[in-house]
Amino acid sequence: MIIITREQRTPEWYAARRGLPTASEFGSIITPKKMEYAAAADTYIDNLIDELMRPEAHSEESWTGNRHTRRGELLEPEAAGTYAFDRDVRLTAVGLVLSDCRRFGCSPDALIGEDGMLEAKAPDGPTIVRWIREHRRTGDVPLEHKAQVHGSLIVTGRKWVDFLAYCRGYDPLVIRVTPDKFTDRLREHLDRFHTEYVAALAAFGLTHPGESLEAAA
Repeated sequence: MIIITREQRTPEWYAARRGLPTASEFGSIITPKKMEYAAAADTYIDNLIDELMRPEAHSEESWTGNRHTRRGELLEPEAAGTYAFDRDVRLTAVGLVLSDCRRFGCSPDALIGEDGMLEAKAPDGPTIVRWIREHRRTGDVPLEHKAQVHGSLIVTGRKWVDFLAYCRGYDPLVIRVTPDKFTDRLREHLDRFHTEYVAALAAFGLTHPGESLEAAA
């Protein structure tokens, strides 16, 4: 694991992510139910290459977010603080993390000790109700975030991640995730994606952006 930036949503963070496949988009690479290689992977490659070809169109100023991201920016720090207090743990903030192979990145909400990390979400009321009901049936994280959570395990090499869903008026939902067969299948698909992405980059005279990223001081 290579720490590239110490803070998220900074100009350095946006610049370092440009063209880099990150865990938040791994849902475009694997289908969460059948664990197959996703048809959306090609579209994701197109988007990543466009980020590198037209960086001005993908600057931080061009990303205005939506109501979900704004809610997250407002409540996720509160969620993390509640989690840390309840479990008496120290959270270490981190920006962009690069895998040792330099192929992929992720931005966990916090690192915990030597083995863990936190991925916090701040859904609205109906969404957290759906997630709680799904978890009671399956014991798993929400399908829409499964690839991100397992992808972060792959990128960081950490042993576990706590998925935290926080909405005022509900008890926090905390689900601990460790590597399993989904992680293994995702790793296989990431290898295929990397091969196809590098070939597509070469056709545009580009190299993988992870090769030139420098670790934070």
